[in-house]
Amino acid sequence: MITQKSAIQKLLFLGMCFALAACSQTGDFGRVREAPTSIFDPRPGQNRQGNFQIIQTDEEKQMQRSLQRFVSTIDGDSWISKVRLTANALQGRYPDESDYFKWLRVQPFGSSSGRYAKLLSEVQADTMTLPAAFAAICAVQNTDRRRALAASSVGTTSDQTFAGLDERRVANNTQISRFAAVLSFRYASYSYALEQLLVETPHNSAARVDDRLNTLAIQVQAAEANQFC
Repeated sequence: MITQKSAIQKLLFLGMCFALAACSQTGDFGRVREAPTSIFDPRPGQNRQGNFQIIQTDEEKQMQRSLQRFVSTIDGDSWISKVRLTANALQGRYPDESDYFKWLRVQPFGSSSGRYAKLLSEVQADTMTLPAAFAAICAVQNTDRRRALAASSVGTTSDQTFAGLDERRVANNTQISRFAAVLSFRYASYSYALEQLLVETPHNSAARVDDRLNTLAIQVQAAEANQFC
């Protein structure tokens, strides 16, 4: 039985001859991973809030702004919002990593290279935006640590304040975890789309997309390992 990886390698040998595997450690197009459907929960990351609200810092506000384009799977004009709406409307299900390719292949491009260009632009937008998102998350994580240190160091911190700090920390961590899950889903979707485009419409542009996906893979691994600083 031919595995997915060996089948793709055969396609590369017969039709593409990219030698992508020799250029990078992850250049074999074998990246697709199942994404958690919980990222499409209509009410993700909701936590019970007490009566005492900790003042939100500038760092927390900046993190919310930086992560918005990634964590919003319901509203907006992003592809992830569109495939979610399409999947729900047509099949009443959560999207999986194949839905981005299904959406991409029916777009009115003038040539097959247009789909590669669109895919490349999506991946590049993520890789260019992620450093700022990582920095924003790192700043919030440092803020939570400083809060905890200050609360334990002064003698006037009330139980109510401790409870509020804990709720805020949990809320921040929930948002960060959701971001990592959505980022993994985006990566899996891009990878699946590249593999299927290679099968249906082989093109030299696949090499550029694969190179960018290698960069995104490193960022995804860092996010999954909670390494933002």
